[in-house]
Amino acid sequence: MARQPSIKKEDLLSTALALFRKNGVDHTSVSDIVKELHIAQGSFYNYFRSKDDIFAAVLELVTENTIKEMRKTLNRTDINPIQKLNLLTIQDFRMNRHNDSLFDVLHESRYTSAHLQYIVSRINKLKPIYAELIRQGVKEGCFTTSYPDEAAQFLLTATKFVFDPAFFTYNREEMLRMARAVGDFYERVLGAAYNMQMLKEMEQNIATYWESEYHEN
Repeated sequence: MARQPSIKKEDLLSTALALFRKNGVDHTSVSDIVKELHIAQGSFYNYFRSKDDIFAAVLELVTENTIKEMRKTLNRTDINPIQKLNLLTIQDFRMNRHNDSLFDVLHESRYTSAHLQYIVSRINKLKPIYAELIRQGVKEGCFTTSYPDEAAQFLLTATKFVFDPAFFTYNREEMLRMARAVGDFYERVLGAAYNMQMLKEMEQNIATYWESEYHEN
């Protein structure tokens, strides 16, 4: 009898992530995941109870991967805190677009609870990075806020909800106007010492989003 290959939890997660992105969550089954890895179905249940269980774990993996990239930005010494904040915004936006096929299912009513849990979890995990960056900005004279932790939580909570299509939908011009408002809010909440120039980056990201094949579909 052929021996079943050993499998790690990380292998299941990376394979599920790839299949979810390629085929969509609804069109990927547990059987698809184990077939891709050439393992018995029982091996899957050593780590996860169901497809919903591994889907939740995949969402956490996506957040962890984003955090790793953001920490690299936070630790850079060749750019100032305002440039870092602009770059974090770009990284977060691009990560969301790269995983649109993953997040799309979260916008369905059956996933409302999971969606809210994911947003709150993501805010809590990103907050320390943004708070540390804001503290850097205060130290270097870019920001003047006395509340870096609260500012980080406020800005993340606002943007995570206001740009989530499950809660609010916009046409292109409405989204651009909201982006301008967000740039203004960032400057006011952080007490920016000078124009953060976030608008140009946001407009470019929005233009890319509206011109993308995914959005057209």
